[in-house]
Amino acid sequence: MIETKRLLIKQLRISRPDIDHILARQIAWLNDKEAMQYSEQRHRAHTLDSQRAYLQSQNESFSVFEIVTKDGYESIGTMAVCFDRHNDVADLGILIGPPYRGKSLGMEAWDGLYNWLLHHRVTKIEAGFMEGNQAMYRICRRRMIYEGRRARHFIRDGQRVDLILYGSR
Repeated sequence: MIETKRLLIKQLRISRPDIDHILARQIAWLNDKEAMQYSEQRHRAHTLDSQRAYLQSQNESFSVFEIVTKDGYESIGTMAVCFDRHNDVADLGILIGPPYRGKSLGMEAWDGLYNWLLHHRVTKIEAGFMEGNQAMYRICRRRMIYEGRRARHFIRDGQRVDLILYGSR
């Protein structure tokens, strides 16, 4: 478990007794069109079965972490890590539930898992996000360096937008 000032970050396991409650909350966020406007998750409908399958897909190359508040142990989001073991790289993503945005909790969670990964698991972290996603831009520019973009990679609201790429220093 990773601990920050206000948060606990722990691997999310399908075997948890309260997993359906946690997944139900995440499904509501994932099916919220506005909340997912910058995510490729916006293209599908999410169900309890699809989220269980997502968690069951965890292996040595992919892990999902739950972000929980220390005061009240409330689940506020998740982080996914895809490991490239051959190159010692991790690709990091984050989802903070809409009620918890704008409180710097995403930044704090990112810093916690980012530091842990660099000290215990990999030598490089990368992240990519859809152009216009200001929250991810703020998170990445603080700790990472701009590495480039893939032009016109996504279609958002009928317009082509770039994939922005950042990597650890």
